Amino acid sequence: MSLDAILTLVLPGLAGCVTVMVLLWLRQTRTRNATAVDVGWSACVGGLAVLYALLATTPSVHRWMVGLCGGVWGARLAWHLWSDRVGKTED
Repeated sequence: MSLDAILTLVLPGLAGCVTVMVLLWLRQTRTRNATAVDVGWSACVGGLAVLYALLATTPSVHRWMVGLCGGVWGARLAWHLWSDRVGKTED
């Protein structure tokens, strides 16, 4: 795999995750409560699985299985953390 192909995969995910985490960091500095950062982290990991499944060039069945499993896992964990921790005191 060439460097251009790798950068085409990595840069969109990196840009999205950096943006989300910087926004959550700014929220944390304002509220002094970092519980939403865990939600953002799990959502970013799941989102990256879906993004890379869409952008990768490996056989489609493998891509979609990894994207589906990673996306569902990230969404489930983000929802659990959101409903269990956000808006409450930091653990």
